[in-house]
Amino acid sequence: MDTNDRFSQEFFLTAGMCDQTSHLPLQLLTLQFIDTASLHANSLGIGFAALIQYGIGWVLSKLTIQMDKWPGINSHYRITTWIEDVNHHLSERCASIDDIDGTHYGYIRSTWAAIDYRERKAANLAVLPQDAFPIAADIDCPIPGQERLRKLVGDTVCVKDYVFQYCDTDFNRHVNSARYIELLLNVLGRHFNLNHTLKRFEICYLREALCDQKASVSIAKDTPDQENYNAMIHVGTTTVITSRLYYKSIADPEHDSLFPQV
Repeated sequence: MDTNDRFSQEFFLTAGMCDQTSHLPLQLLTLQFIDTASLHANSLGIGFAALIQYGIGWVLSKLTIQMDKWPGINSHYRITTWIEDVNHHLSERCASIDDIDGTHYGYIRSTWAAIDYRERKAANLAVLPQDAFPIAADIDCPIPGQERLRKLVGDTVCVKDYVFQYCDTDFNRHVNSARYIELLLNVLGRHFNLNHTLKRFEICYLREALCDQKASVSIAKDTPDQENYNAMIHVGTTTVITSRLYYKSIADPEHDSLFPQV
């Protein structure tokens, strides 16, 4: 049951929502988490409608997703989110992903920044009543946060260029959070994604990228004996995204698609 300090939203994974492995795609989970967080913020009076009166809004700054397993086709699952911490500029928000029968899938840890839309810089949340940010002190998010990725290490796996298009952007007119994720997964390619399952994903949104800008995506394998990868997306010489992706090779039929690979 929802209380003031937590909020849940239920979802059903249709066939049209699945990836080629018949599971919930990472980018869709990201969007569903953002929607759930936004609904919770709205219910607390700290959502878009409230903040826009002060010319400020929320942007996702960091996102960490760690999954024990992924919901499969026709799954009913629930995302429950809560605020872990807040200061004058940032809000730390977590979430749990669970099947409606109680089976646990994974956790999300995120950082949201308040920005001044006109100045495009950090805004001060002191304009809002601090009791509008109820801290859920009795819920634990056991996954660690992410450390800063300063440069790529290891052998570069691939470097690809991409020009952001109209459909890559959202109402803020910058590249949508999930579009970066799609770009990273597409660079790794179909064969890799069909033969590996993602256990942990980290992304840090450092700068805005806009429509018609040319991006360069670099991905390097972190350690030769493990399927861990570091990634960066640059626009010119500016780093806009850093990311870490932790995979394991698929060794059991549970993760296989319902359909044969072609």
